Amino acid sequence: MLSMGIGMLAPFGSRSQTTGAATMKTRPIPAAGEALPVIGCGTYLGFDQVPDSPGYAELSAVVDALFAAGGSVIDSSPMYGRAEATAGEILADHGRRAKAFVATKVWTQRLRGNPMGPRRPYG
Repeated sequence: MLSMGIGMLAPFGSRSQTTGAATMKTRPIPAAGEALPVIGCGTYLGFDQVPDSPGYAELSAVVDALFAAGGSVIDSSPMYGRAEATAGEILADHGRRAKAFVATKVWTQRLRGNPMGPRRPYG
């Protein structure tokens, strides 16, 4: 079920006339100038999986499909349960970490009663 969603990346890629490899539109990071694909893989619910679960078993194919479509951006957050740990484990498998641009959120404030959440003023 998880791998079906990543299949949506295929229409956004195009074929390079010289290599036949998938390409994807990119935009530069303003501060660094590094070009990143405009489509990435979010990890919110799909990657919040425990090892040996059926959902976890599908995630390697999801990451492979992202890379095959010309993608590299994987977005996560400490608020997504096990998603960051799972993404790291999947990327470490078969040495795929170097292919990925991993983005995460850094919370500078916390919600009352939730040490992992952003803090908002109450009142």
